[in-house]
Amino acid sequence: MSVLLLSTDLMFAPRVSSMARTLGSSCRMVSLSQLAEALSPETRLVLVDLALAGVEPAPLVAQIRATSTQAAVVAFGQHVHEERLEAAQAAGCTEVVSRGELHGRLQAILGRYLSPPGSD
Repeated sequence: MSVLLLSTDLMFAPRVSSMARTLGSSCRMVSLSQLAEALSPETRLVLVDLALAGVEPAPLVAQIRATSTQAAVVAFGQHVHEERLEAAQAAGCTEVVSRGELHGRLQAILGRYLSPPGSD
């Protein structure tokens, strides 16, 4: 099982990778152009940075779901960008959170999607 981090935040990626390893998963940071190749049926979670240039939530969610039907899509962005957050919610993201919320609750959010069923 794996996590894909669609972001360019080089400071945040090691934290996500470390937490994913703790939960028995791997994490790979990818660009928008690398996403299609990186997606697989084993992808459990895609974290989408809404600040990333070129990210359009609706086609992105459709692309992810076409390959990784079981993958959760968690979009995150600055809380002041309400329209971007609302667009991600309307596009069918599993969860939409502010950047601060993701940073503050990373373990809980990753655990919700990476922990084996019944391990709560």
